[in-house]
Amino acid sequence: MLRRITIHLAGFLMLATLGCAKPKVWVPPRIDLHQYGTLGLIEFDSPLGYGRMSTQQFVATVHAAQGPIPILELGRLADVLDSVGQGAMSPDAVRAIGEKYRVDIVVMGGLEIDEPRPNFSMQSFSEANASADILGTLTARFLDAGSGATIWSDQARGKRSVAHLNLALGQLPQAGAVDPEGEQARLVAWLVERVTSDFRGYWARP
Repeated sequence: MLRRITIHLAGFLMLATLGCAKPKVWVPPRIDLHQYGTLGLIEFDSPLGYGRMSTQQFVATVHAAQGPIPILELGRLADVLDSVGQGAMSPDAVRAIGEKYRVDIVVMGGLEIDEPRPNFSMQSFSEANASADILGTLTARFLDAGSGATIWSDQARGKRSVAHLNLALGQLPQAGAVDPEGEQARLVAWLVERVTSDFRGYWARP
């Protein structure tokens, strides 16, 4: 008798769970890039030479998210400004870029990656940890080529660990390290993925 009651209860709970589980629905991207026309992309500025890499990953991520968006790669900022007779970015410069290259939106941004930064922490009187992290920040914005106004912007920050050391009383030290350049490349990819999140849809339960 008890076994039969248990089986009935389990079946009831299963049906109740299935009844409460709503199907997932598609949530469209917050920003539909098809409405903007042609994007003129200026190579992202990066003091460590990751500008070209981050720019290419930005293009690939946008296309993966929304398909054949027209993107015209304009090159480095200094060269683009020189081509329109401007010395710095301004509303006039944005309008000149839009007119010369026949783009509707000017996309620009910057990438900063710090050198490995050491961290030290005491977990207790008998244990301590040390690590070295690289920090990165990626910014991007869309400028309307007609007015020069910013119509979208985003920023992403992140870090990756390149070395760690654990010291505990009575135990052998535990240490590890990875290739800093490889971690920097992975950090760049992660930052691009985060800063373009407005362009991707996703499945969610209502």
